[in-house]
Amino acid sequence: MASLAGGSLALDSFGPDIIGELEAGRTIGLDDVGTDRRSAPCADAYAAIGTRSLIVVPLLKHSGLQAILYLHCAGSRFWTGADAAIAEDAAHRIGDAIERAEAGRELQSERVRLQAVVDTIPAGLIMMDEDGRLLIENEEWKRTWGGNAHLDGGIDYQRYQGSWADTGEPVAPEQWPCLVSLKEGLAIRDAVIDIDRFNGTRGTIVVSSAAIRDDSGRVVGAVAANMDITELRAAQMQLLEADRRKDEFLAMLGHELRNPLAPISTAAEMLRMALVKRLVNLHGGEISAASKGPGTGARFTVSLPLSPGIRTPSGL
Repeated sequence: MASLAGGSLALDSFGPDIIGELEAGRTIGLDDVGTDRRSAPCADAYAAIGTRSLIVVPLLKHSGLQAILYLHCAGSRFWTGADAAIAEDAAHRIGDAIERAEAGRELQSERVRLQAVVDTIPAGLIMMDEDGRLLIENEEWKRTWGGNAHLDGGIDYQRYQGSWADTGEPVAPEQWPCLVSLKEGLAIRDAVIDIDRFNGTRGTIVVSSAAIRDDSGRVVGAVAANMDITELRAAQMQLLEADRRKDEFLAMLGHELRNPLAPISTAAEMLRMALVKRLVNLHGGEISAASKGPGTGARFTVSLPLSPGIRTPSGL
């Protein structure tokens, strides 16, 4: 018997009674379309497609008749209850497969739309299922980490390297916020972490995460978002360094102001010594200093040459 697959047939041409029963969800078995009162007026239409006997199972949805499973023979045939049961089972299996395929297409379409939306978010975003498989990862997350993990694969948190910004302690694999939300159902807010990116560079992020729950409250996934604050962190460290230097300067200035004459006296003494040395040098003399140690003072000796014509006393 030739297949009718790919063809297009008007249902009304098979009789309004037949169509009415299908729309009501009833399986129809016709042993001979020419003798059955429901189909006899449309026998020519059946003959045009080589049908003398048939069994038809309707596939219904909320909106009504969606499809039919149509089995036919060129000759008359007595359809049994077992034949109808087999046809109905096949129709339901086919219907379930169609619904799963449609659901898969709808899910994929929804995922594409969702991905387009999350890629516009100026924060990194990931979503995991209850088994820890990565479902969504947006472009900002990839940029922040200098790479990306594999979709539909388990996340190996050994690959993620970072340390808590406030203590410098390494972040253990089980401490990453998204995994904590998934395993413990906790919400994490504004965790600051210094990270080693996959491309070898370093940065700083602030991370928040939360569990995803079903209607019963069971955790079925987790979502995490991060903000790249590397430049902000660097600016903050520069401000802290500037603040430290300011404190050092103010401490030094405060010390000097407590004894303001000390640097003046020291400068005056140094100037006086410089003038003495200058004068001695102008007269060809020498000046030297000696001390026995700290706290014992110092002895300065000035040696000047005699003027011409002046004799030293004999014996000297």
